[in-house]
Amino acid sequence: MQNQLVITGKIVKIYPDTKTINNLVIKRFVVEHISKQTEAEFRYEVKCRIYCLMVNNQIELTLTDIVKLNGFLNQNAKSQLVLHIRQLDFLEEL
Repeated sequence: MQNQLVITGKIVKIYPDTKTINNLVIKRFVVEHISKQTEAEFRYEVKCRIYCLMVNNQIELTLTDIVKLNGFLNQNAKSQLVLHIRQLDFLEEL
């Protein structure tokens, strides 16, 4: 089965890093995506915030960074969707 998401957006919240029992660093942050999409000939403004998680990556993130994310979706213990990041690229603009 396919489970892959590619999305761009701006980092709007960064949580403190945590570590697993195996000493892997976990980065958690929220990305806001805003775009215009067409469906059935209607134009929509799309806006969503996505909770993201990245394991064992030493990339330094700052608020307002503009990023392109590639990863997969899972749910956490609260049944909320989480984007697990496989690749993060910094963009100049959206």
